[in-house]
Amino acid sequence: MKDSLTITEKGKLTNISNIVKTKTNNYTAIESILTASQAVTSSWADLGSVIELGDFDKINAFISVDINDSEDVRFKVKGLIDNEPTKEYEFMSETLNSGITNIKPSYFELTDDKDIDFIINLDVLGCQYAQIQVQAGTVGSSAGLITDLYIQKSQL
Repeated sequence: MKDSLTITEKGKLTNISNIVKTKTNNYTAIESILTASQAVTSSWADLGSVIELGDFDKINAFISVDINDSEDVRFKVKGLIDNEPTKEYEFMSETLNSGITNIKPSYFELTDDKDIDFIINLDVLGCQYAQIQVQAGTVGSSAGLITDLYIQKSQL
């Protein structure tokens, strides 16, 4: 990184200081957004509180799952216009098939049905607010539990 750069414009020399700035504070402290363990259901359900993003465009979600008898537990994030989740917008994933771009709602699925602590990185570029959701493909006789959900917001 250069602290200054001299450029010539129409025969004049101009000194520009601090052309490239080092990005600082590009992540937040880790915070809990789940107040109590939450049972998974066969329908998508909000997990934890709405996340205010400000200038951040990624969420690192630290999740703990007690799987019990549930299978194929799924997680996704939805974009919101404001902090009231009255209208939630799907983030889409795309695939190319015979020259046609197909899009569908994207989510993460635990295919290994066991208790686990893991991290998923969620891209929320362009949103001011977000909401993480959870669903089980099969709930089972004893529903799985999300026991912890911590987040850290970051910038690309």
